[in-house]
Amino acid sequence: MNEKAVIDRFEEQWAVLLVGEGSRQLLVPRQSLPPDAAEGQWLRVQVEGGKLLSAVVDGEETDLRRRRISEKRARLLHRSCLQKLRARLRKEGAEDDGKTG
Repeated sequence: MNEKAVIDRFEEQWAVLLVGEGSRQLLVPRQSLPPDAAEGQWLRVQVEGGKLLSAVVDGEETDLRRRRISEKRARLLHRSCLQKLRARLRKEGAEDDGKTG
């Protein structure tokens, strides 16, 4: 069955893949992956009976996922900065309210 998988991590001579929609874990020998495979890369894999039959790096999917993650990080950072700025402005406003003129 052809599916998408991501290389979650390497553990010595093993690679841990998260395969398919359910992100089921599959432990495979590192040498069964393409030589340029790296953590975080997406693959097109063929798995049968819990065994990896083939794996090809999917550069397009990898780029798409990395771009999505980068955009989410930027939105979270922006939101965090806005929250800090609002908190600082509220604090400064409260301090100004407490001053007598």
